[in-house]
Amino acid sequence: MPVRLADQPVGTLNVYATQPRAWSPAEVQALGAFAVVTAELVHTAVELANHQVEVGQLRRALASRVWIEQAKGMVAATEGVTLDQAFQQLRRQARASSRKLANVAQEVIQEVQRERVAAKALDDARVRAAEARAREAEQALQAAQTGLVMRTAAQGRTQDVLAAREQAADQRDQAADDAE
Repeated sequence: MPVRLADQPVGTLNVYATQPRAWSPAEVQALGAFAVVTAELVHTAVELANHQVEVGQLRRALASRVWIEQAKGMVAATEGVTLDQAFQQLRRQARASSRKLANVAQEVIQEVQRERVAAKALDDARVRAAEARAREAEQALQAAQTGLVMRTAAQGRTQDVLAAREQAADQRDQAADDAE
């Protein structure tokens, strides 16, 4: 039985019996109806496959567009140009290298991200170095404060000794005056 799609034969529906026999008109009519259903299933499968291809293409186009839009923004921001100028720059780069615009855009984004990571690492190293210098300065300040406290205490003890000596000298002088 022929299976037709838009009045074009696309295959056959083959039916076999275990014993040779003649097919009744009702069986032939049932096979014809089954061939129509088979054709509809084939048609639906073809449409589904076409839609899946189209969805895949649209997804790839959308993903490419996302890369391109991000790259445009990055080029515009880093080079101080308009979005249109950034797009033209990306396009020239793609044409000059015979590559797809989306691939060039993806590379631009990845390069900017690598530069950002490197800059962040450098900033982190600078921050760590500044923090280390601050800790060293704080330790030096604490050591100086400790030394100042110790010198002040020693000066206080020296003044106490001098005062005690003056008092002893005054007492000797007084005792000498009294003895005269």
